[in-house]
Amino acid sequence: MSEITRSAPSVIKKLEELEFFSRAGVGQKLHYEFLKNYNSEETRKAYYSDLKHFFNFYKMAFTKTVRHPKEIKRVHIIAYKDFLIDCGGKDNSKASNLTVRRKMATLSSYFKFMMEKDIVIFNPLDGLKRPKKSPNKGTDCLSDQEVRLLLDFLDVEAITINDFTTHLHRTMIYILFYTGIRVTELINLKRADFYLYNGMPALKIKGKGGTTRIIPVHNDIKIILEDYLKILRKVLRETKKEVLSADDYLFFSLKNNRNKARRNISRYGVYKILNKRAFQAGVKQKISPHSARATLITSLLNQGQDLYRVSLSVGHANAETTKIYDKRNRSMRDNAILDINY
Repeated sequence: MSEITRSAPSVIKKLEELEFFSRAGVGQKLHYEFLKNYNSEETRKAYYSDLKHFFNFYKMAFTKTVRHPKEIKRVHIIAYKDFLIDCGGKDNSKASNLTVRRKMATLSSYFKFMMEKDIVIFNPLDGLKRPKKSPNKGTDCLSDQEVRLLLDFLDVEAITINDFTTHLHRTMIYILFYTGIRVTELINLKRADFYLYNGMPALKIKGKGGTTRIIPVHNDIKIILEDYLKILRKVLRETKKEVLSADDYLFFSLKNNRNKARRNISRYGVYKILNKRAFQAGVKQKISPHSARATLITSLLNQGQDLYRVSLSVGHANAETTKIYDKRNRSMRDNAILDINY
């Protein structure tokens, strides 16, 4: 345990919040192993949160603490699923179908891992009926007109103000809407990830599960990125007398990182910037970085792009995930049956 504690004290500290994790002896090491199976820090956080939620529910509902995974039966899982569907969401509202499915998937992966370690002999989630894949409420996305309104506002501001912060915000938001990358992928971009690939400007994206994909850079993005890098280098020379290295994060706050090792901007920072700029541009609804991803996918599908092609472009492992964003109202004239020719 000392080796694990030395290598990841923050993880162990979190795990110790759960009575089961800290009292199960070898269980603490196994839970650490289970979480470390996943390369993405965001995935580990999500799985940790889901497990904590389930064990807290178990203690509340059955007035006892789990001492060993084998104590958890299928009836406990069903009770938890029913709880989520009835009042397991925010402010005791119903949890969305996607939330229920994700939490069930977490528990299923957890028990599968415990089976591999010979801790339990069966997975209580095998064959368990889950809600349909379609979410109760999709991610809010913008219309093409709203996106243009936001981008035009950023363009005018870049010309009139022309400072580092303005270019930082403009570049991040353009990349979100023109590439559909996830916010974690955005903040982890490094200088070396913007380069020429077979003569074409491209971004190397480090995606979920440790995957890497290369996406072409739209010409509009290329110009904006190059402008941003010019002003970034200038600011670094003037304020820190440093150069931008290939391993530096592409997006960071000079103000918050003065005299410190430069770290990437936070997910929450991107969220605040996007909403602030959208509000200033006159976009009425509150949005998130994922809204940009949903907007791109929806817009491409509305323009008649092939579902599978869009799926590959945005890094979805399965085209079924992309289909969630397909909100096209198909008319009778679009029905494939009309194209039959025996």
